[in-house]
Amino acid sequence: MGISSHFWSAGKDYNMQDTVISVIVPIYKVAEYLQECIESILQQTYKNLEIILVDDGSPDESGDICDSYAKEDSRIKVIHKKNGGLVSSRKAGCEIATGQYITFVDGDDKIAPNMYEEMLSWAGEDTDIIISDFYAWKEGNVEPINQHIKEGVYTGNCLNAELKSHALCYNEYFSFGILPSVCNKLYRRELYIPIQMRVPDRICLGEDASCTYPCIMRAQKVIYKKVPFYYYRVRETSMTRTWKKGKSEELLALIEWLKLDAVNFPDTNMQQQVLLYSCSLLDDYVTGNINNKIPLRQIKDEYRTLSGHGIVKEIAEYIQTSRTSSRSKRVIKYLNNCRLMDYIELWLFIKWEKHH
Repeated sequence: MGISSHFWSAGKDYNMQDTVISVIVPIYKVAEYLQECIESILQQTYKNLEIILVDDGSPDESGDICDSYAKEDSRIKVIHKKNGGLVSSRKAGCEIATGQYITFVDGDDKIAPNMYEEMLSWAGEDTDIIISDFYAWKEGNVEPINQHIKEGVYTGNCLNAELKSHALCYNEYFSFGILPSVCNKLYRRELYIPIQMRVPDRICLGEDASCTYPCIMRAQKVIYKKVPFYYYRVRETSMTRTWKKGKSEELLALIEWLKLDAVNFPDTNMQQQVLLYSCSLLDDYVTGNINNKIPLRQIKDEYRTLSGHGIVKEIAEYIQTSRTSSRSKRVIKYLNNCRLMDYIELWLFIKWEKHH
């Protein structure tokens, strides 16, 4: 069975209204956006929801807002916990979730009123992952964002050839086949929760990627339709394009986790996809530091940490026979040896690239 576009017939024998969706909302310092977020979930046309608000030790009024909503709607459960990061918050939510499907909403985002009703209508009960699109939402402007793969129902050989082989890395120059966000997806609980509970708490960059791609590789049926429902609020921060002490360890934690999981699928190209994704992460990080004018003397120890890790050498060997950008090649060349002359060459190339 291959790709099918007949979404409307996929769930004929499936009693959609009996399905419980657990919506987990990790919350930290988003009080100014939180009410709008929660209201968008409460206003869903699909009502059979379990809404789990996880207050991750937020120092603002977020916890009080959660409690006030819980008093008004019995579907809402609130967890107050010591601050431990996004992974630990998602685990806390999963521990009490009872829904057949698991999904997430970030505390500063919102969702369209018909999101869950529409997504459930696409699929029968044997569906592992249901994927929609989302909007990039900034200062009142919205822009729909699509995945690179074709919409359809993916099963059997087609699932492996057309989706799993392109899920993380769509092409050699690197772009996502399926965007990593867990918020525009419904995951069957038996698939998602065991993976989330194994993710190390120390992963604090790429938390979505750490679950999405392991789930896809284990899925038997995935449905995707190019309809945006989720409003992702674009804020003026970036996880990889800003420097802080220890960022190299954060990058390596994510890379090591994905690399370790990819070993479970030797008959696929997932290990190569992870290498190209890792190359992109390192490129983004180093390029961001240069564009943000972070002095080399301030950050060279971070680069040496990366240089001493075997993944950089693996990437360097792999990209010799694959097509990657000229900038990525220069980034990996520098990280592989940490030679000043390679850094100067990279710095000059990035400056040239900005003006061409």
